[in-house]
Amino acid sequence: MRRTNLLAIFLGLAALTAGTAGELAGQGGPWAEPGDGSHPYFASADQVVAIRAGRLFDGTGEAYAEDQVILVRGQDIAAIGPDVPIPAGATVIDLGDATVLPGMIDTHVHIMGFGTPANQWIGGVQSAEMALHAGFTTVVDQGSREDLPWATIELRNAIMDGRLLGPRMQVTGPVINPRGGIPLELPLGYNNLDLPGDRLEIRGPDSARHAVRLLKIMGADWVKVYGTWDNVAPRGDMFEHYPGDIRYLPGTDAMAGLPALTDEEFSAIADEARRLGLVTTCHTYGIGEGAWGCVEAPFDVPMHMMDADHDPELIREMAGRGTSVQLSWNDAWTGRRNVSTRAVFRELHALGVPLPFASATQGGTWTDREMNRRPDGTSGVIGEGANMFPIFVEEGMTAAEALNTAFMVAARDLNYNWASRLGSIEEGKLADIIAVPGDPLEDIAEMMNVGFVMRGGVVIRNDLAAGQPGILAARTEVRGAAASVSDR
Repeated sequence: MRRTNLLAIFLGLAALTAGTAGELAGQGGPWAEPGDGSHPYFASADQVVAIRAGRLFDGTGEAYAEDQVILVRGQDIAAIGPDVPIPAGATVIDLGDATVLPGMIDTHVHIMGFGTPANQWIGGVQSAEMALHAGFTTVVDQGSREDLPWATIELRNAIMDGRLLGPRMQVTGPVINPRGGIPLELPLGYNNLDLPGDRLEIRGPDSARHAVRLLKIMGADWVKVYGTWDNVAPRGDMFEHYPGDIRYLPGTDAMAGLPALTDEEFSAIADEARRLGLVTTCHTYGIGEGAWGCVEAPFDVPMHMMDADHDPELIREMAGRGTSVQLSWNDAWTGRRNVSTRAVFRELHALGVPLPFASATQGGTWTDREMNRRPDGTSGVIGEGANMFPIFVEEGMTAAEALNTAFMVAARDLNYNWASRLGSIEEGKLADIIAVPGDPLEDIAEMMNVGFVMRGGVVIRNDLAAGQPGILAARTEVRGAAASVSDR
């Protein structure tokens, strides 16, 4: 009884103290009102910008429109076409033969850094800039760090009101349920577990509903749960099967994802989130009861679904429900995880299941990104997520299909109907626009070479037109200097 009373008191205090977070999360819009031009991160209401695009991929189809003019007024796209008149006094940005596209949307990042709370926050602030610099104008953070469980909400708010620079954000905050991620010391009684600070412990359906309400009050946009305990033995290399590693079912390469919730808990979370207007997603490795519990609850966006290729009925069930499935890649870059994720990708794509862009890139600093590259030269740090596009093409998508995973396919998963304002270059939508120098329909890897970024009518980066560098122009120099210092 005492536990229930304390939770009720905490919920009441949260409601009183988290007004800013709740108001921002509940307002339903990813934008601020255009200003008077005095704030560098927000467009002036009366600004007019004309972008000349040699090639335009607008995110609504599979082909280019050539020699287009995109007219931006304030933060919105006002007109598009080959013969759009450019008003006198407009700022003209001529991107020449570059390919112009919508700002990318990544539905799975972990934006905060690692280490001490201070370093986590520093990593989060720099990751926000790194994501935007790379052309990701909207991201969904899928789980906060242990020492700063609510910091992603504060970071989102700081970006929304202009205290910090970064992409538009939706966030889950702390994840519901502990993850069986490392071996635990005895005793293993549930009451004796010291749960990390980035998890909300639940004990039954009523407790699950309380957790969802707490997330709503604190300002979360999504609810994420760990639906399976996927690492329940000595880990060895997280990407490979080592002797004695019982994460995998005997005689198969399917991960033994133990169910972490009951069907009643799954259903309670899904139902309460729908009542409160939150998007639900469930981290699921392995097959069996945990995976099925997520799908049948049902959760809005099943996540990972690693090893679902071992359960054809589960694949068919997901396809039949008409929802998207979020497969992530930078946590499955090599080894068995990669093999399984590719197989699930192929099967779901063949059945027409929407597969939104979800990189699973991790937070860090500019220096972290440069100093933690994998043997193939890629990095799993935020800002490098476009390394996924070639995988999509390798596994059967056309280049246009691959591009669209980061545009309207991803936008449709966002809360508050943000897809009505994001995900494509159309009249009336926000001017979130990027460009690459080459032709991504010919070489999809060109998406890793973003050279122009506009967010809401404000030029963030422009390496493609002389004299208009954007407000993150100096970051290349800063990044180089930081790397030099860290090498000493």
